[in-house]
Amino acid sequence: MPKVLRQACSKQLMKLSKQIFLSLFLLSAVSHAEQIVFSEVMYHPPAGGHEFIEVQNLTATPFDIAQWELTDGASFTFPDFASGPALDSFLKAFERIILCDTDPATFRATYNVPNSIRVFGPWSGRLSNGGERVTLADKNGTIRCSFRYEDRHPWPLASDGAGHSLILADDSFAIDDYQVWTSAPPTPGFSTPLSAEEPFPNPEVNLSIGIPFVNYGDTWDFNDQNLDLGTNWDLPGYNFSHAGWTRENDAGNDGGLYGFENSALPAPGIQTPLLNSSDEDNHITYYFRKEFSYNGPTAGANITIDSITDDGVFFYLNGAPLGGVGATADAGWKTTATRTVGNASEELAIVTNNGSALVEGTNILSAEVHQTNSGSSDCVFGARLSISAPSNPSLLINEVLPTADGFVEIYNPGASAINLSGWYLSDSPGSLTRYQIPAGQTISPSGLVAISYATTGLAVGGDAVVYLTEPDGTTIANAIDAAIPLDGRSLGRKGDGSSSWFLFSQPSENAPNASSSSDFSLKINEAAFDQSGTTTWIELYNPAPAAISTAG
Repeated sequence: MPKVLRQACSKQLMKLSKQIFLSLFLLSAVSHAEQIVFSEVMYHPPAGGHEFIEVQNLTATPFDIAQWELTDGASFTFPDFASGPALDSFLKAFERIILCDTDPATFRATYNVPNSIRVFGPWSGRLSNGGERVTLADKNGTIRCSFRYEDRHPWPLASDGAGHSLILADDSFAIDDYQVWTSAPPTPGFSTPLSAEEPFPNPEVNLSIGIPFVNYGDTWDFNDQNLDLGTNWDLPGYNFSHAGWTRENDAGNDGGLYGFENSALPAPGIQTPLLNSSDEDNHITYYFRKEFSYNGPTAGANITIDSITDDGVFFYLNGAPLGGVGATADAGWKTTATRTVGNASEELAIVTNNGSALVEGTNILSAEVHQTNSGSSDCVFGARLSISAPSNPSLLINEVLPTADGFVEIYNPGASAINLSGWYLSDSPGSLTRYQIPAGQTISPSGLVAISYATTGLAVGGDAVVYLTEPDGTTIANAIDAAIPLDGRSLGRKGDGSSSWFLFSQPSENAPNASSSSDFSLKINEAAFDQSGTTTWIELYNPAPAAISTAG
């Protein structure tokens, strides 16, 4: 246990304390505790690259970034709160986002950035190859971050057209100082590996709000041929007897969003165009069907549907009406939507249902999209269906390294040993029983067991998705879903079983999570002064697990 040492102040200690406090004073003069920083800057990309700035939240507090502005060189204004989904207007705890000189899709393809990293652009203007000041201010004009870079010594020269970007190596000082910057190959959205551990947003799947089984980018069977399909097309046994269906795996069916729209849309945007009702046959209704598997408990399950729809939509599950917005269950083929949508945005929880229509195994989610009139100039459809079911956090996923030679580490927070035999690991909520843990492994109280990725068959890559399920094959104990850099670092809790997550430069398979860079030196914890300003005593703190000698 750490020890606190208090001792009377001698002349020698007074002299030492004055030196220490002078150092602390000088340090505070140059230290600048930023909350929002530019953590990576590509101002002079090589041919085929793109300029970008990575913005990082260094705190556990979300920031409302609606109408924040990037100025001085490149210019960009974040969307207004009212113009898109509410959550898009917040910079999450410890999150990194990207501002760039091109559209997000092109940028992602150039730098292999996953969809989990938010990308904003294009900005107007360009970053100077010769150096300049760049500033980010909030909607009230308060400067949140500002720094000036240069393209000459002592600034890193490899960032001036040689393929490297500027990387913020130390965020505890004012970032105008060249000494806190280095250069490295670009890693937009991710940190460049350093020796210290790095805080990471909690990747645990919130089982209470549901696991997505259908998502916005998924492919659906759809019919956009202006046909009256009657009332049986949404049933599980329907055999697609009507003409005009485009099936899930047909050429040209690239998934959601579906429709036609000239205005900006939430991600992933229009991926599959529908027959345009304003140009063709004056459509009112479009039909969609999606098959998904569910192997969890149906008792106590709850269904939530989020949607990006223009104009109205109504959903059915296995033929049973669930609910919708702007359309009703009894709407006919030519029944118009009961609302008009200007520009489609994400609408959360438009349907909440107790899951009585849910079955274990194959399910059919169906949707009718209705236009507001026969001459409507746009139509958009995408949906996300989530299911929440009873969970039991008896075991926790404690650390993961999603590589071919990586591992999944499981932690027992309880007071009794747990037999792991028959438990399951999976990377898909629709198939929780992909890998069954064999007999012979028991986790003691506060104990750890690591299972190799190669053994489990879990997908290897930057998207670390792991579900830990009890032997019944349906009760999820714990799950994580996170995009992490493939740079040799693991993602884990610190301490074991806690809700604080970090990237570790040295994975600790079957061992307590800690970084080798942990600072176990003595620290000044408290000091007292008399009326003349003379130090009367100093309290030292030992954060190490063992005693440290104060001799010398």
